[in-house]
Amino acid sequence: MANKESHPLSLAVIDLDHFKQVNDNYGHPAGDLVLQRVVALCQRHIAQVGTLCRWGGEEFVVLLPHMTQQEAYQRMESIRAEIAMHASQPQVTVSIGVVQYQQNESLLHLFNRADQAMYTAKSEGRNKVVGL
Repeated sequence: MANKESHPLSLAVIDLDHFKQVNDNYGHPAGDLVLQRVVALCQRHIAQVGTLCRWGGEEFVVLLPHMTQQEAYQRMESIRAEIAMHASQPQVTVSIGVVQYQQNESLLHLFNRADQAMYTAKSEGRNKVVGL
């Protein structure tokens, strides 16, 4: 789609940092509430411009059609900052990887690049957005 119409398309992978510790320390019901809180916050930021999908466990994928990597990065940074500032317990942070579709790139390669960017964010200390 992005290729044929010459519109940008960005993809982000969001992972909750240390989520296993949330479940271990506060219990799975509290972990479920954290997930719901994060989803609601993400939806407020992307409802009109993108699609949020739960990829598994504490990982989410955000598809952002018509958005450049820089625009997507800024949107994800807003999400990251708001999650980090949320005062309710248990408090969590997120690591986010953001990439833009490159011409003739497969969806698998696009996802793998976003996933790698997210892991780079984690390896650089977590609670950050990385674009590749």
